[in-house]
Amino acid sequence: RKLATRCVAWQPASLSATAALARLREHEPPIVARTQTERIFLDPRTLTDADLPVVTAAIARIAAPQP
Repeated sequence: RKLATRCVAWQPASLSATAALARLREHEPPIVARTQTERIFLDPRTLTDADLPVVTAAIARIAAPQP
């Protein structure tokens, strides 16, 4: 049975979705997401309100231009 959901999609500009997903999974705590067509999808049903600052900070670090 499928559950209807809406996901948050992120398309990293500075690295591949596969590389960004690997960094999310290596994060402490690990962030679980999936990739499709060079975008990363996060399901908000799997996140608590307390998770949101952690996830957004991790994405900001990963998305930041690397020197």
